[in-house]
Amino acid sequence: MRIVAVLRCGALLGVLLLTACGGSLDTPTAVPATSGATPPAASKPLTKIVVAMGYIPNVQFAPYYVAEDKGYYAAEGLQVEFKYGQVNDLLKVVAQGDIDFANVSGDEMVPAVAQGIPVRYIMTQYYHYPIAAVAISGQGAPLTKPADLKGRKIGIPGPYGSNYIGLKALLKVAGLQESDIQEQSIGYTQVPALLNKQVDVAMVYSMNEPVQIQSAGKTVQILQVADSFDLAAVGVATGEKKIKDNPDQIRAFLRATLKGTDDTLKNPDAAFTSSMARTPEIQGKTAEMALQRAVLTATLPFMTPPAGRAPGSSDAETWKRTEEFLRSIGQSKQPIDPATLYTNEFLNPAPQ
Repeated sequence: MRIVAVLRCGALLGVLLLTACGGSLDTPTAVPATSGATPPAASKPLTKIVVAMGYIPNVQFAPYYVAEDKGYYAAEGLQVEFKYGQVNDLLKVVAQGDIDFANVSGDEMVPAVAQGIPVRYIMTQYYHYPIAAVAISGQGAPLTKPADLKGRKIGIPGPYGSNYIGLKALLKVAGLQESDIQEQSIGYTQVPALLNKQVDVAMVYSMNEPVQIQSAGKTVQILQVADSFDLAAVGVATGEKKIKDNPDQIRAFLRATLKGTDDTLKNPDAAFTSSMARTPEIQGKTAEMALQRAVLTATLPFMTPPAGRAPGSSDAETWKRTEEFLRSIGQSKQPIDPATLYTNEFLNPAPQ
């Protein structure tokens, strides 16, 4: 999937790019810090680390921007370089150590580890799989449960990536086969395809296309994959080599990032300001900024830890379900122990 998060593969206005869509850009770019945050005067020189993000800067990454702007990374002795653009064989590059951390989703981790790539998922960013089936109210029969997909014309970017995996999950819950629906590959044109009645239903990122459709004055019906069959979603991965060689750096990076996440949830307006500082191309464009602010609002529930769950932690049952399901639909070629996919060991509190 690559993640991450929502327009990584080209949805309208570049609003939100998750880490899982396919395609590649061989040369990601770095966006320099805009905050001017500096470490305390007495601190040691900062250690540079590289974090692979999504295709472009956007509100999905607000916690990282907040952590940078508030000096949380600097306080941990880190200077973060954000790499944008898709990287060929990203998790292999992470395993080699050329990129220290990467935003990835569970549906990327499972096949990578099954292929023997030595990487581990170390922090959850989205606690629920952010894919949904969406229909416009009044255009066809109501969409209230997975079984309602039967016989419908359903648009997906193609038979790959998180949108496709989300569709397969809904079909599984409903006891349906792909032959029970009219599957149509439409690229990343879900919004116009729905508005123009090209399809009845589209598979989308939960916090992206629905917001766009609503901004066009339409009411949407949203069938969240996570409500029926939740899967491991977007988070942070690193290489087993870094886990062995530099565990303290991992803890430092996660401490700062989780602080940024907590601040984002507590003060999304400030987090939005940090995000917009990375997207000067839309400064002053009222409609586009309003749309991105709505996307951030829709993203916050996915960043919020469920009751009783430690921030950033992975859930064992979710990873077990993800591994078994991806193997059952041919996305992963051999069984692996779900416990080898993730670890919660680096989520310790900041030193007192």
